[in-house]
Amino acid sequence: MLVRFIFLLLAACSLVSCREYKKLLKSADLDKKYSEAVRFYEKGDCVRSLQLFDELLTVYKGTPKYESIYFYYAYSHYCVGDHLLAAYHFRIFTKSYPTSKHAEECAFMAALCYYQESPRYTLDQTETRNAIRELQTFINRYPNSTRMDTCNLLIDKLRVKLEKKDMEIALQYYHMEDYKAAMTSFNNLLREYPDTRYRELVNYYIIKAGYEQAIRSVDEKKIVRLTEVVDQVNKFQVAFRDSGEYRTEVNLIGIGAKNLKEKAAWEIPFLNFENRKYAKAIEGFKEFLTLYPESPKADKAKEYISDSYFLLVQLSYQNIEKSYGVNPVINAYREYQKNAGKYTPLINERYSSSLAAFKQDAAWLAIDRVISQLEDVFRMKDVNSLTLCRITEDFFKEAEGAVADPGRKAELNARMEKIRTAKAGVEKEIGFWFYDSRNYQACRGNLQKFFPSTEKNDHQSKSFYYFMLSLWNTADEISLVRPDFRKVYYDSLYRLDKMFSPRLSPKYARKMKALMEEVREDELRLPGEYIYQLYKIGQYDKVVEQTDLLKSTVTRKEVLSRMLYYRIRVDYTRARFGFASDKTLKIVQDGLAGSRQLHASMHGKYRWKAGRLIRLMKKRERTVRKSLVK
Repeated sequence: MLVRFIFLLLAACSLVSCREYKKLLKSADLDKKYSEAVRFYEKGDCVRSLQLFDELLTVYKGTPKYESIYFYYAYSHYCVGDHLLAAYHFRIFTKSYPTSKHAEECAFMAALCYYQESPRYTLDQTETRNAIRELQTFINRYPNSTRMDTCNLLIDKLRVKLEKKDMEIALQYYHMEDYKAAMTSFNNLLREYPDTRYRELVNYYIIKAGYEQAIRSVDEKKIVRLTEVVDQVNKFQVAFRDSGEYRTEVNLIGIGAKNLKEKAAWEIPFLNFENRKYAKAIEGFKEFLTLYPESPKADKAKEYISDSYFLLVQLSYQNIEKSYGVNPVINAYREYQKNAGKYTPLINERYSSSLAAFKQDAAWLAIDRVISQLEDVFRMKDVNSLTLCRITEDFFKEAEGAVADPGRKAELNARMEKIRTAKAGVEKEIGFWFYDSRNYQACRGNLQKFFPSTEKNDHQSKSFYYFMLSLWNTADEISLVRPDFRKVYYDSLYRLDKMFSPRLSPKYARKMKALMEEVREDELRLPGEYIYQLYKIGQYDKVVEQTDLLKSTVTRKEVLSRMLYYRIRVDYTRARFGFASDKTLKIVQDGLAGSRQLHASMHGKYRWKAGRLIRLMKKRERTVRKSLVK
């Protein structure tokens, strides 16, 4: 019964209190609201105080009392646990009232709010870093504050949390077997926290991760990484000589790394030797001898180095046989010469007979291959054959002295003489090969030295005819909208024809006559084609200008009619467009008058086509007139 009475009494008190608080909210007595808000805050009822201070802020803004209200307002947010919003208002207070007696306190509280928001180390630590930054800002701003020790203590706690977070991330990379990322994370942790309590453990895991990475590495990186592990083990033993927790295991890792390093230093060059990578094998065995000069395998390593040098010479000799083409064979021979000269002093005496055989055979083999390749080039009518022939002759002079056998030397000289004879024939024919490949400039460059002399030589006549053909084809490729360029080629053709045609053999004299008739025909057709091309690309003003300029020079009625037809088409095109106006009517009438005058000089199908355009222009004139009358 007593309990029930107490419960009812409390309920009644609460009801009365709520009614009084609602009356206070509706009251117009601002001083009472302020005093009650402070009382609620001091009593710990921050929800009610926050509501009252929020209402008072708008009323007292710009008054001296606003500072006190805003101070309590920020603390009320802190009291209800809204730390981020409280931090915001504490910072605003510090900026707004930098000379206030509460400015230092609010700056500290802003930093403390960020500290309160810092989560446990397993979560994202952005807020932790923000808290450290804010605390450090407070220390820099108030270096003589009594709160300095508190700030330093809070920063230390936050750094311990970040340190633990980074340690957990690095360990996670290690357990995921991402050893490269683990080593980077552990090293970053040491760089960031040089006095970390995990220093020994971090160095231990760096060694373990480096060892695991090294044994899984490719051959090219294994020795370097194992060397790094051995160096790290030595540093660990010096830095933590008094520690016994990880020392034994680190020593075992160091012994294993040294053994694996010696094994890898032997196996890697041996595998390169087996895979015919002799240059890498030599480099690897030399490194093995540098690292382990007292090893039982040292003599064997020296033998492998000698064998590798010999096999490099042998490979370069075999490349002469395998190469195809003049230049590749010559390059292969020169590579052999370089290797033989460099490596012979380093090769064991047991290969001396083989090296002597290579020296006797290499030059003969190279010259034989080059001559054979050049004969193939001649048969294929390759336009590069003369260049290759000159290269072959130079190479023959370079290498023939190395051929010791008199029989072989005589054979090569005989074959080289045949090459020189064939070269003279190629010099006569190569201009025609260039013509077939449409390289007209090179064709003319090779044929002009065979122009006809006083004798009517058939080859000279053919050379001149193909020279003229290439000149004509070059002229034909020039754009028709540049007739001045074409005219240069026409003039050259006429001039050369006049000079050399009387010296041609009968067969090519007939061909030359037919070609020049085609040239004259094309020249006569050129003005009409030129005007057509100008019309086609829309240069109407130029059509009018060039037609007026050229029509007096054209003798062919068909060509003249074609030129005038496209001139009339320009007038028709201009008359078709535009709104009905006096200006449009004048354009149509001028075009119609000019077209009638030109039409009188035309013949054939172009006269009929032009007449149709004139009728259309008349119709257009009537349409414009009717529109103007309306």
